[in-house]
Amino acid sequence: MKNNKKNWILRLGAVALMLTMVTTCLLGNTLAKYVTEASGTDTARVAKFGVEIEMSDDLDGAFKSEYETDDSDHSDIITYSVSSANGTDKVVAPGTEGSFDIKITGTPEVAVEIEFELLDAAYSDNWVVDGGSTYGADYTYHPILWTLQDANGSGIYSGANLGDLADALESLNRAYAPNVDLSSVETGTCTLSWVWPFEVDEDHNYMDTQLGDLAVDEDLTVSLELSVRVTQIN
Repeated sequence: MKNNKKNWILRLGAVALMLTMVTTCLLGNTLAKYVTEASGTDTARVAKFGVEIEMSDDLDGAFKSEYETDDSDHSDIITYSVSSANGTDKVVAPGTEGSFDIKITGTPEVAVEIEFELLDAAYSDNWVVDGGSTYGADYTYHPILWTLQDANGSGIYSGANLGDLADALESLNRAYAPNVDLSSVETGTCTLSWVWPFEVDEDHNYMDTQLGDLAVDEDLTVSLELSVRVTQIN
């Protein structure tokens, strides 16, 4: 009897031990494991552009309705040497001149391209005179001289041909990297000026006079339209 009881107790102990081992293994599988974890955050703001273009009131000052006299001998009685009859029409004449600046400012945080384009620049078809023995009959006479300079004062163009002026403006097109102060670059400030020389020689005086006489009955016009664009580069 004692041996049977002892054996029964031993069997119960063995079973308990086995159950304990199984439970331990199960718990081990539940609590012991490889774990890795990462987290992150990021914030961005809109890149700054802030580019401004100033163009002398959109070229409104390129030509004028009146021009002050340069003749000091008569400035006490003559304020303006050239003035349109109605006070509003813009006119040009020998001795008149004008200029305007194109200023670009801003430090954009993006790459940009600056583009200059002469959208329209033309004389009416009736600037035709008798050029005499020097230039011949039916000579198309455009006496206005144009000058284009960059921010360094370097001459980009000087001449009377509007097509060449258009090419000169396009030669100023540049691309710039982000964070460049556009007011400090060579194309940040450009000056376009014009002049109708007052007295060159007798031939030009003769042709100038013909244009003035033609203008009594006909409208002789010169027009200029300029575009300056700053575009982000992708």
